[in-house]
Amino acid sequence: IYKVLRQSKDPLVQESFGELLSIRRRIAALGGAELKSEKPKMYKKQMAQLVEQKNVLEGKLSRLSKAFAQTQKNKQADAVMVARALPQDAVLIDLARVVMADFKNFKRASPHYIAFIVHAGRGEDVAMVDLGNADAIDKMVSLFRQELASHSANYAETARALYAQLVKPLKEALGNARQLFISPDGPLNLIPFEALQTPDGRFLLEDYRLSYLTAGRDVLRFGKPRHKKNKALLMGDPNFAMGHKQKVVTLAQLAVQNHSENMQTRSFEMDKLHFKRLAGTLEEIKEIQALLGPEHASLYSGDRALEEVLWQHENPHIVHLATHGFFLKDQDLSALPPGPQQRGFIKITRPKKRRPGRIRIENPMLRSGLALAGANHKAEENAGDGLLTAEEVVGLSLDETELVVLSACETGLGKVTVGEGVFGLRRAFIEAGVASLVMSLWQVPDKETRELMTAFYKRLLHDKLPRAEALRQAILEQIQRVKDRYGHRNPFYWAAFVLAGEANRPL
Repeated sequence: IYKVLRQSKDPLVQESFGELLSIRRRIAALGGAELKSEKPKMYKKQMAQLVEQKNVLEGKLSRLSKAFAQTQKNKQADAVMVARALPQDAVLIDLARVVMADFKNFKRASPHYIAFIVHAGRGEDVAMVDLGNADAIDKMVSLFRQELASHSANYAETARALYAQLVKPLKEALGNARQLFISPDGPLNLIPFEALQTPDGRFLLEDYRLSYLTAGRDVLRFGKPRHKKNKALLMGDPNFAMGHKQKVVTLAQLAVQNHSENMQTRSFEMDKLHFKRLAGTLEEIKEIQALLGPEHASLYSGDRALEEVLWQHENPHIVHLATHGFFLKDQDLSALPPGPQQRGFIKITRPKKRRPGRIRIENPMLRSGLALAGANHKAEENAGDGLLTAEEVVGLSLDETELVVLSACETGLGKVTVGEGVFGLRRAFIEAGVASLVMSLWQVPDKETRELMTAFYKRLLHDKLPRAEALRQAILEQIQRVKDRYGHRNPFYWAAFVLAGEANRPL
């Protein structure tokens, strides 16, 4: 959507699009602003006004721009259109959490998960499979996530139970397909289907290529040409402790503008967040730069790993961000410190007693993001704060970007909304125009992350494999490495990273 608007030559479209970006930035800024005891009602009123202005502008753009209107129509795509866009050996599994109706007793029954199966070229032959009680499945999903993220050796029993519940009933409908495009719903967004196990102990990844969609209609975006191939942008090992004075010097050295209108104001309580240095990420991005070639990749680390650099670089061919992620559940913050040598993830939870005058952030796009240089210091006026939120990501110029890799913790998470997927970094980068996104679902050990990422890029660049197969081969290689190193194949070490978006095209 943003791509066609940026490329429009209609001055009215450009003017309205500029206003829309400005509104989204103001929403991000308001979401991070300090809320004092007298401000909650004012905050809600201002946020409602900005959201209404955003909706009005989007409606205006639909009327002004035929291309934008067409992208809106794509949201109403039918199964025939989707089937035509699927690769030859692929199947779409569109999962929906629905409330069943008990017509016999005239009441609502328990919610169920329903799977709709669409084969390539067979849009008029859609299979529907009832997978069972959604509440019971959600409990298994929650347990599975806990087991994976905590490195539990007891994961196998749950992995096989979920396979029996979610995959086995689909085997007949899947036929001979070897690639699965999965559009999850509800909490199913939060697990890697790759780690589900057959009764004989095989992981689903060993039998299928998997990738994820926010909605089945996303396949209609596949295969569209991207005309620019700018240098890749690699960021890692940010200096979270960098102060404002050093930032001003660094911006001048890089000849990068401040772009203060893009930045959000630091919340008073966000000052309590503290991110530890990730020294291993510097080696990771150096290895990737060597694979890409220094002439094809710009590397930014330490003081140079700034959010302003992201705003300055339009449409990098690849964006690789190796840093901490964060996910905010509430405006009142309590930080969980990251474990040693992990891509630390700061989770924000609601306190038992809400402090007077504090209210929840209601925009889920403000709840997740990435920490960059200066994130441990309170932002000065008219300066970025080192925290890049999902709301800010949507405004980045990435509509010609082929691949974004978020080598950080739980970047695939966000607010789970039934029927709408996950709002957060996942949704933000796709909305910004990125073709493919690799992201994580839990805290990732630093050493294994470096190994997996290096193997992934080797498969992409040297073997010229399509994106989903490149990640699959890298993970299979990592599984063997983990087995040789630790004597087991625990998915904790290899299953966190998943691919969303376009899967079948080489870089």
